Amino acid sequence: MYTALKDAASARAFLTTGASRKSLADAGATLSSLGAVPKKEAAGGFTGKVRPVTDLRPMNKFLAEHLELQKLLSRLRAPQAVCPRVQKLMRAVVVLALRFPGVAIAGGKSDLSEAFKLVHVLLADVPSFGWKLPLNGLPGLEDLEVFQLLMVLPFGWDKSPGWFGLLAWVLAQAHASLGPEEPHLNGGDSFAGGLPWVDDYVFLTPLLAQRAHIAYEAYVGVATAGASAVAVNVEKDAIDGVPRLKFNPWGYVMDLSKLPEEGPLAGTLSGTREKVLKFLNQLTVLQDNVYTRRLKLKSLEEATGLAVWLAQTNSLLQALLPSFYCAYNSLGKEYVAPAGSAANVNQVWAELEDAVGLAKQLCLDYNTFTAAFTASVTRALSPLEQVALGVPRLVWQTDATGKDPLFEGGKKVVSPNGKPVYKQGVFGLALFGLKAWGAALVEDYETLLQGVVGLDRESHIAVGEMLPIKPVCD
Repeated sequence: MYTALKDAASARAFLTTGASRKSLADAGATLSSLGAVPKKEAAGGFTGKVRPVTDLRPMNKFLAEHLELQKLLSRLRAPQAVCPRVQKLMRAVVVLALRFPGVAIAGGKSDLSEAFKLVHVLLADVPSFGWKLPLNGLPGLEDLEVFQLLMVLPFGWDKSPGWFGLLAWVLAQAHASLGPEEPHLNGGDSFAGGLPWVDDYVFLTPLLAQRAHIAYEAYVGVATAGASAVAVNVEKDAIDGVPRLKFNPWGYVMDLSKLPEEGPLAGTLSGTREKVLKFLNQLTVLQDNVYTRRLKLKSLEEATGLAVWLAQTNSLLQALLPSFYCAYNSLGKEYVAPAGSAANVNQVWAELEDAVGLAKQLCLDYNTFTAAFTASVTRALSPLEQVALGVPRLVWQTDATGKDPLFEGGKKVVSPNGKPVYKQGVFGLALFGLKAWGAALVEDYETLLQGVVGLDRESHIAVGEMLPIKPVCD
């Protein structure tokens, strides 16, 4: 009730009593269910408070099913929610590291408080966002019905992120157009490179004089001028706002502490321990359901979404994603029911079972997950992007099984007993420019791959990858 009164006082909501039921009906008001989710403090723990969330699933479903028929309504013309890929942030790291060689690069975040409530909806859409407030026996209100009509973007509406994104990207572009005072000390470049993920704005800055502090204050100024005087979450920004060499953009861990000495290759990106553990728990449930072939599409969707997230820093997990995607081609609406012949159905289930098993084994130990596959900021980029940014490269290939068939004259060589003859496993690497770092990287990769796949598989496991290398001056 306090939140409802606060919203009403700031012109974000309209409150009315049960006496206005007929007026609400005449206005076509739709009353939805109201729920709550726990709030987190700046450090990540739960505060004991809750955030009201509206159950607008019926309306979301209605809009999706009647989009063509209702396309003239403004609430259906919402833009797509645009969330930047982490590779875009990686490019900004590389560009800054090459632009300011030998200078430390740091990252900061700014969080917008009650973000959706910063954007008002059209008055014509307000009747769609109404609900009855739980009074819970408040003194003096026992016999009253109180309804709230929200005049801002509600939590629970699937169009809210898209509409809010317009504000978030405008603020980001405004911040990018600014630059520091005294450019001879703080650098003359603008604050370009910042990216918004809904209400979390991440920005990068070289640590030149007072530039880091100025860059953060510039975004605060833009946000308060363009959104609200209380738009910035001061409590969270006290922890994440000041740019640091090691920070957490959008649920990842980015460490840029070694960039000044070793260049962009030394910057690393990895998944957080919490997300790896969450994925492991999802896979454990998924594995049982896949084995019995009784898997809900929603469970597969949730696990695949997190797999895509973590695969940004893990190339083996990324290779398993097609098996998750294939299961989406389902004839069922609630449970996975692969289309096609019986053989095709069996193949989809078999590949999904293998992928879930390998992914689960990969996540059993967080140190294993991160040690061999923690991506440098340049490895998170595509080969063409690396070449364009001037990252030195080489090619290496290794055989993890030693099961290469021996060929002569284009035909497999067989032994007297009719079995194929295998040549010795190949382990080759061009070490120029890599020295110990390259050897250790390949050794870690081999150890993990052998632990996951094993050496008793008849199938050939070949890994060919374009690796970035550090230039070495002898």
